Amino acid sequence: IDPSFNIDGVSYATFVPSMAGVKEEITGVMQLDYDKEKKAYFSAIDFNNLKNGSDMWVFSRIIDKDIEKIAVLLTPNAPARAWYTKDKEKRRIIFYSDKAEEVSYRMSAPRFDYKEWPALRKDQTIKGFEVP
Repeated sequence: IDPSFNIDGVSYATFVPSMAGVKEEITGVMQLDYDKEKKAYFSAIDFNNLKNGSDMWVFSRIIDKDIEKIAVLLTPNAPARAWYTKDKEKRRIIFYSDKAEEVSYRMSAPRFDYKEWPALRKDQTIKGFEVP
């Protein structure tokens, strides 16, 4: 059930988590740089400028193009506040922290074809796991 994705003639693999809805996920650690004007640490993911073949590039190519649909979880590596903003027009997500120089992130987003896969199965003869 783990789908392969053909992007520009090259196959890439992802591994399916068990979750409701057809989504893709990515996790990682990001180093943040200090911005004196904002008085915060920050770094950005620019979905229009990623290294071809990188995990983030694959993620960006197989999710819905609307980054507003991306769910983001952040954890700073020190006692600190961490937050993010989305720049829909430039397709960027900017991570911030008031003290931490590093954040761990987890992002999930609907896969590009999620509308074709509703939770209600068309074929109701397939029973699957019996849920108590």
